[in-house]
Amino acid sequence: MQSRGVCVLPNVLSPNEVLSARETCMAEWHAFAKSKDRWFGGGTILGHVNYRPSLDLSVVNATLSNAFLAECIAKTIGPDAVLLSMGGNVNLPGSGFQPIHVDGDMDASYLAVNVPLGDVDETNGSLEVYPGSHLQKISLRQFKRQYHSHSGVRVPTNSGDIIIRYPNVWHRGTQNRSSHPRFMLAFTFGPPSASKTVSVAATSVKGEFSSNYFARSTSGYAKEIVCRYAPNMFDFIRSRARV
Repeated sequence: MQSRGVCVLPNVLSPNEVLSARETCMAEWHAFAKSKDRWFGGGTILGHVNYRPSLDLSVVNATLSNAFLAECIAKTIGPDAVLLSMGGNVNLPGSGFQPIHVDGDMDASYLAVNVPLGDVDETNGSLEVYPGSHLQKISLRQFKRQYHSHSGVRVPTNSGDIIIRYPNVWHRGTQNRSSHPRFMLAFTFGPPSASKTVSVAATSVKGEFSSNYFARSTSGYAKEIVCRYAPNMFDFIRSRARV
């Protein structure tokens, strides 16, 4: 884990519980997609949007109460680690590649726990990571210079598997070539001292969807369209200015 920055924990959760959660999320998405609340841009052009699950979703409690996962977190970042945030994402059918990124300014004292809801492979948008890219703090321009000749590694998972990784491992969401949305929950753990600046997301009685990465504005639409249809140009611009 320390050298690669990412690993898969197989068979941690009940596959039936995971698939039940996927059906709940699927129903929530289809209801939202038909509602007046659905927006244009903000990730919908690229095909990746944020999802915040309700605590009533049973797989959330199953994840947070899992003894084996708790032991892995304690061994990786310390026994006093606390939950700092809870969310997730939806990879929509026909999506493009996300911009390669790290999660904020968090280092290896934090841990991201991803719970894919259902089997995930290269067809429906498995996570792509660059193992070892967390070992030094680098900019996007430096990343492009160091990794331009290397391909990322896909992380396929089966229902019940959990991905744990350092947030500063470079990664991205990939194309979903299936006809169904791909859901993944995300939990962030870190030292208690960080809880003053990173708060646990408020929860509701049902899952909520929100913008991902791009602003819902004219400039945000333009950037998202460039990212979707001219990704190399987008990365070139982004490596020279904060986009």
